[in-house]
Amino acid sequence: MYINRVLDLDKEQEVIALFEFVNAATNCFADTLFRLHKYLENGWLGYGCFDLESEKLVAYCFVKNPRTKPETTTLVHPEHRNKGLSYILRSFAISDVIVHGKIIGKTIYSAAHKDNISSIVSLLHGKFRIISISEDDYIHFERTEVKNESD
Repeated sequence: MYINRVLDLDKEQEVIALFEFVNAATNCFADTLFRLHKYLENGWLGYGCFDLESEKLVAYCFVKNPRTKPETTTLVHPEHRNKGLSYILRSFAISDVIVHGKIIGKTIYSAAHKDNISSIVSLLHGKFRIISISEDDYIHFERTEVKNESD
């Protein structure tokens, strides 16, 4: 069982838990740690999925550029993949930013590497559509007419 919630990134222990999660999920992959630092530095909106038994963070979703060109990015720990957590957490984050007026416009974006089939399926399941494929093999998605997931 899991629970999703907004991450309180003003609390040191929450940020430490986020870095510990990224270290564990990526084997300390420097690029992912650099990106996380950028998300925090820019004050982007963070959401977490927690395992109820261990109380550990097992996935995150950030809404980047909420006031200009909102885009979601997720990371799920390998031990918790293929359970729909990315889709559920992304839906939770989208609902939160809409309900609380944290984004502008009616479009939200995302991307996934062409080899990341789970992410592609999650995005398509979440009503995103493919808009382009870049030279670096990333598939870019958009979801228009964004509204509260509970509507």
